[in-house]
Amino acid sequence: FNCTFSNNKATTDAGGGLAASGVATVSGCSFWNNSTTSAGGGIYNDAAMNVNNSTFYGNAPEGIVNGAGNLELNHCTIYANSNSVWNSQLIQTALITLKNTIIAGKTDPLGIDVSGPMVSEGFNIIGQTNNPQATIAWQSTDQVGSAAAPFDPLLGPLQNNGGISPNMAPLPGSPAIDRGTSGGLATDQ
Repeated sequence: FNCTFSNNKATTDAGGGLAASGVATVSGCSFWNNSTTSAGGGIYNDAAMNVNNSTFYGNAPEGIVNGAGNLELNHCTIYANSNSVWNSQLIQTALITLKNTIIAGKTDPLGIDVSGPMVSEGFNIIGQTNNPQATIAWQSTDQVGSAAAPFDPLLGPLQNNGGISPNMAPLPGSPAIDRGTSGGLATDQ
């Protein structure tokens, strides 16, 4: 809770910032500039995991990879990673659930913002969804772009915006402003 994982590098295994093989909860954390030669520069998840109010920025080769188990992303910002969020195609029963989450700005020209089986619970902003391996039923409250017209969430730089860990505040005119739901949370990251 309320921590920062930055500038870590895994050279022989998955999970540059964090590799989880047991049930885990991550809340109020920042994962930035982590990398691995395998999968999941920010997080590699191999079990049931909840990630809340957390930011992923500049991780490679992906911000998050879900290898097995279910992964819930609530109130997260996943921006400017080489690839953003990848759900393993080998585990079709594992799902990623998205709610109030921004996933955009992948930096690899051949990369993806979302891939694999996912479930939307609404209020998400997704930069590009044209990956044929992304199987998602979007909700009417989601804002979604494509490769031809990527959706820009208009976020400020990764910095201390008054919280415990670095995050990215919406800029004036951001489509994220007043478009989410608190889901019972009193504060954001």
